[in-house]
Amino acid sequence: MPIALLLPVLTCVVVLVVSGIAKLRDPDSVDAAFTALDVPAVINTPLVRRLFPWVEIALGVWLLLATGTALVVVALLTLGLFLAYLALDADDITIDVAD
Repeated sequence: MPIALLLPVLTCVVVLVVSGIAKLRDPDSVDAAFTALDVPAVINTPLVRRLFPWVEIALGVWLLLATGTALVVVALLTLGLFLAYLALDADDITIDVAD
């Protein structure tokens, strides 16, 4: 894989794994984040909040090890997760425009 394509993948791996480990070390932060981001009640369950760090770590490891079609699948899953983060964060962002 060319270095120009490898660096973004490695960056995502580091972000996912470090984030997952941080969440495992402080499970209360996951609860606080889900509350602060107004995560929809359908997915804001204790089971999802406890599995979430493991899913991040698994995605990071899978992204690092995958090749071919599996790499495309995990890249799309990672993109979906990052877009979900963006959508939840963007909902809280307001821009004041002076008239």
